[in-house]
Amino acid sequence: MGIEHMRLGLDAITASYVAPLSISSPPGLAPLLTPVIQRLIGQEVSDVRFVSDEVQDFSSHREFDVSLFYGRQAGQNPGAISLGADVFTPVCRPDVAALLANSDQRISVPLLVNETATVTWDDWLQANGISGRSAKRLYFNRAAHIISALIDGVGIGLESLRILSPQLQRGELVRCPLGPGINLRHNLTFLYVTNDPARKERADQAAQLIQECCSTDEDGILNRFRIPSS
Repeated sequence: MGIEHMRLGLDAITASYVAPLSISSPPGLAPLLTPVIQRLIGQEVSDVRFVSDEVQDFSSHREFDVSLFYGRQAGQNPGAISLGADVFTPVCRPDVAALLANSDQRISVPLLVNETATVTWDDWLQANGISGRSAKRLYFNRAAHIISALIDGVGIGLESLRILSPQLQRGELVRCPLGPGINLRHNLTFLYVTNDPARKERADQAAQLIQECCSTDEDGILNRFRIPSS
């Protein structure tokens, strides 16, 4: 009788178990998901499992309730939901911008290079007719390291304004006054939601929050930081 009661108890626990809501994202986008996770926990959705891998497997979204992908191949799979344009333009700290404004368009500070970036400094310099050969370059392999260097005033960065929206909104960073200021625009950030009927309701709830928090406007800035028109 005791063993039978134990078996029934274990069956009840197993039947009531709810797997964590699973979200995946590349590291560069991961900080943007903090308010999403906070809201999900606040809504008592369930436990949340968050995975962030630098090397993206574009078939792995099937393993998660919701997945974010970034890059030129990110929107190729069926069911991809665009989160708006990624706009690339040079940014730096305000005092560095002031220095550049008085330098006759000479790039007098280092260019911060993300070695894993989809859009490169050479792409932007060529589009704007600027020679950047004389500028020193510092190479990083993480967007987070570039953001830290920018805030420390080390140089100029070229990242998606989606990723830099929090720092731009707080005034820690500004757009650099370089050349004609031609921006590069690409659709690189996409959302995938599971089709599993047993997981679909929770996944759709998370997807809606991600779209609210991580989508960009026409200028490439996160919609949640957009100033309403008067």
